[in-house]
Amino acid sequence: TELIIGADGYIGRHMGQRLPEAERTTRRNAELEVRGTHYFDMLKQGPLPPADIVYICAGINGTLTCANDPQRSYRINVDGTIYIAEHYRDKAHVVWVSSTTVEWLVEHYGRQKRTAENHLRMLRHVGIARAGRVLNSNVGDLCDLLIDLGRNRKTGVHLWGEDERPYAH
Repeated sequence: TELIIGADGYIGRHMGQRLPEAERTTRRNAELEVRGTHYFDMLKQGPLPPADIVYICAGINGTLTCANDPQRSYRINVDGTIYIAEHYRDKAHVVWVSSTTVEWLVEHYGRQKRTAENHLRMLRHVGIARAGRVLNSNVGDLCDLLIDLGRNRKTGVHLWGEDERPYAH
């Protein structure tokens, strides 16, 4: 069973298109009427459904958003991510979307991604996609990488899109 955490977000929605049979989590109650959809809020860290492969696509994205509420974004981006990864230890393979900003950004967002990544890198059941800029033109390629990491149980950090030219057609 595959599970997409954050299925109502940008990357999560695209993952859902590629994995229509996957179970999903959402914070939005309207989505709960869809079969295979479970409520989960990273701030509350409640129960999670069983799965063999878990794709963590949820989180607070962006420097400004994290700077506006650093405590809340830390609880989601770091504590919530670690909670999910630890919950599935010895139960499932976990794939998480990190960011190339961990290498250079010193603001809240980069530090939060770096903190979570440092913890997850030590877990034997986690694969990390360190993504560059995600756009409509390339999100499908990122989803393909995430699925490959999950289905082939790949671990460690895998760089994606670091040479992305967002304005090239």
